[in-house]
Amino acid sequence: MKLLTVDPRKIFLLDAIGALLTASLLFLVVRKYALLFGVPPTWSKMLAGIALALSVYSFCCYFLAGDKWKLLMKIIAVCNMLYCCITLAIILMLTETITTLGIAYFLIEIAVILALVIFELRIVRR
Repeated sequence: MKLLTVDPRKIFLLDAIGALLTASLLFLVVRKYALLFGVPPTWSKMLAGIALALSVYSFCCYFLAGDKWKLLMKIIAVCNMLYCCITLAIILMLTETITTLGIAYFLIEIAVILALVIFELRIVRR
């Protein structure tokens, strides 16, 4: 992790790749196996779209951040937290249909994203 703390731009790259992976899993796996996860395709497509937008934002920040990287990193950290809140709200709305696998998938996703948020905020504060 020391390499990532040397150049804060690399955090944007990590965030972008992670969000792209999330979008891909949601669209290609969770959506395709909607009954297995208990999540209607509409919800998984919406979350995939948000994740894709966050990925594009982070990729742009990686290439263009310059001196404003701290502000841009705060923005992506807040957006990531909002994404987690939206995901949690969807879990709660789908309590009658979401399966144990679906809950596990989304809780793991939230945990990973929140760990990244904590890391991003620590980088901003240093």
